[in-house]
Amino acid sequence: MPVKGHRTSAGERTRTKILQATVRILGRDGPGRFSASSLAKEAGVSKATLFHHFRAIDEIPILAMESYWTQSLTPRSDTASSARGYLLNLGKQILNLSRRRATFLKAHVVFLVKAMFDNGLHVSLAAGSVQMHRHMQQELAARLPRTLPRREIEDAARMVEMMLDGLLLGVAAVDSPEALASARRAWMIFVNLLLKELES
Repeated sequence: MPVKGHRTSAGERTRTKILQATVRILGRDGPGRFSASSLAKEAGVSKATLFHHFRAIDEIPILAMESYWTQSLTPRSDTASSARGYLLNLGKQILNLSRRRATFLKAHVVFLVKAMFDNGLHVSLAAGSVQMHRHMQQELAARLPRTLPRREIEDAARMVEMMLDGLLLGVAAVDSPEALASARRAWMIFVNLLLKELES
């Protein structure tokens, strides 16, 4: 989605602050308490500032989620460049959310549920999912053998996305140390099986 307003470093910082405040409100208070007024107060900005950076209040949660997932799907320079390392790191990020970013977990689940019943949000979410899927395909294509057919890479990307969604929901529902250890082992098994299938 295009960003409204002229981009400056100060503007980007304000925009980021608004997106982070969005996650806090959704994760702490749920969608019923999310409004332009509550968001402006949480972010420490005026409502006019909100609409200088964003066209509509409904697009802000979508952009907040897209921002997080884009950062998550793009590996840092110090992460492994192999497909296995990349995939294991994606699962590790989800598992670490239970300790460091529990608010984001709740916000993500709240947003998905709300989007199921709001046609406008659902359409925007679907468009964002297409963008994330392309990004995942690119990251996997850069790490898998070049001889793999494009269709197999596309299917692998879709499978990874589905499993990440399941992992996220599982971690949001149960975050005991035993459950997290089991989820970590399950993710490793999934990665190993997927790569084995792609290599065969």
